Amino acid sequence: MESIDQQLFSKPPASLEDLLEQISPTIYNKLRTAIELRKWEDGSSLNQEQLENCMQLLILYEARELPESERTGRKIEKCDDRAVPISIGLSVKEEQS
Repeated sequence: MESIDQQLFSKPPASLEDLLEQISPTIYNKLRTAIELRKWEDGSSLNQEQLENCMQLLILYEARELPESERTGRKIEKCDDRAVPISIGLSVKEEQS
């Protein structure tokens, strides 16, 4: 299995536009995971420069390929005050009337 850099840079891009055209949905998901975990899929850590470059590439790709509502960092609408609160991992006994 090829690494992200092998997939993106096997043929060095002539421009940023060429680089963005080489990003497939699979590569996009690998970039997102690498950013989230701060590790490449082989387990090696991203250094600060790699992290920043991945984030910039992710933002550019999303601006080009995704609707605004699906992009990283999008504005989240106000929560509904009537939403039912959830609890995780807690067991609550209901009162009997």
